[in-house]
Amino acid sequence: MRGRVPMALSLAAVLAHPAVLQCRPVVLAGDPAARTVRWVHSSEIYEIAPLLRGGELLLTTGLGLAGCTAEERRAYVRALAARDVAGLALELAGSLPEPPADMVAEAERLGLPFVALQRRYPFVEVTEQVNSAILDSSIVRLRHADDVGRALSRVLAERGGLDRLTTTLATLLERAVVLTDATGSVLSAAAEDPDAVLRAPSARATVAVDGLLLGSLAIGDGDTEDDLLRAAVDRAPEIFAIEVLREGQQPLLSGRARRDLLERLLTGASEDADTLTAHASDSHISPSARWAGLAVDAVSEHAGLALVQEIGRVTGVQALSAEIGDVTYALVALPDGSSRESLLRIAASLKHTRGPNAALGPVVAASAAGRSLRAARQTLALGRLGPERVMVAEDLALERLLSAVTDTACLGDLVEEQLGGLLRSANGEDLLATLEHYLTSGGSKAATARALHLRRQSVHQRLHRISDRLGYDVTDPRRQPALWLALLARRTVAAGPARD
Repeated sequence: MRGRVPMALSLAAVLAHPAVLQCRPVVLAGDPAARTVRWVHSSEIYEIAPLLRGGELLLTTGLGLAGCTAEERRAYVRALAARDVAGLALELAGSLPEPPADMVAEAERLGLPFVALQRRYPFVEVTEQVNSAILDSSIVRLRHADDVGRALSRVLAERGGLDRLTTTLATLLERAVVLTDATGSVLSAAAEDPDAVLRAPSARATVAVDGLLLGSLAIGDGDTEDDLLRAAVDRAPEIFAIEVLREGQQPLLSGRARRDLLERLLTGASEDADTLTAHASDSHISPSARWAGLAVDAVSEHAGLALVQEIGRVTGVQALSAEIGDVTYALVALPDGSSRESLLRIAASLKHTRGPNAALGPVVAASAAGRSLRAARQTLALGRLGPERVMVAEDLALERLLSAVTDTACLGDLVEEQLGGLLRSANGEDLLATLEHYLTSGGSKAATARALHLRRQSVHQRLHRISDRLGYDVTDPRRQPALWLALLARRTVAAGPARD
């Protein structure tokens, strides 16, 4: 959500609210202290995830999950996690008197807080009282934001410089503050040990202007209230950005030229390897570096730029990045000779970093950087086809190919030809899920049984029913490529045309 001062309470604080305590909440998965709640919402709709904006605590009695299979309940949890909700709270009542183990396991795997409400209490009371508390907190935060803004603006007007800005913010917060540039080098610090603050900050804020990354603020530990800290994270970066530009620490022209380069590479108008090498040299990147395109959904202001910075800190790589439209694009520099293994390490780091959907293109030389960037863009557009938050373009080659097919009627014909017998079955979704897991596992019945939490004999029976409905043996390897394409085409048609 874009906004100046986000309304939010920590999930831990929400669970301690008197109205929620009436429900006797028990945390079954996830860390409530690591999540903030923007709003509390209740719904019994199974397909609620696309209607949420992220940051909600979702209350449900499980009515929409009644009769669902274990795989469907897991898909429900995955969809909520992909939407970046703050947590899921299930009232243990008639629909689901016990928390389903499959939902708990999936929430734990994804790091999504899953809470069991052991006592019935009107959801309307919970939503009214907690949402009122969130609004009250936002008013306090707005007052703090005004105080921070006035103090830093005064320093800016007096041309006090970055050092005085940093010291002023540190004094207001009674915490250490460190400002770094886009490459992670320290520009200014009000801290006894800047490295310690950078290693484990209490909060970070991206310093950017016009969609271009200038640096980052790291704020250390302290006893000041959270509302004041959040207000500083909201208001300080734009003032620091003005001073960074004014002192010439990062020329805006250079940043705009970098964004122009990324835009040209995305359109395919020019691969422009010489310009890329020049920008790399300006950022102290080896001219022989290899590159991987990265595309990140901009679900909130500068969230993509912040994610690029975080990956740089975790993996030690550098990147040329900019916000273009509603997506953050970056070219990630990898050492000469890097291969797919380097890319997978970055993907693993992205998966362990909470943030928006992201996609990585293949590792290429500078002359093919545009191809990798375009592959990342196309792969990000495929995010709606599945639950994965981080995708690698090379793993989705067929999906990317199908998404580029403009004749959806042709894809629909393929789906009907190959899967029509299952689509019209009463338990067709279960059979389709079984077929997909079977093909994904390379024809392993044991792996399919584990994935669907079934006995192996049940998988044999389902495959037999699938073969009966389709009119041929689905275990025949000659039939399987067309079946796999049809399953992918079905999701492609359901998702609509790719953003690319």
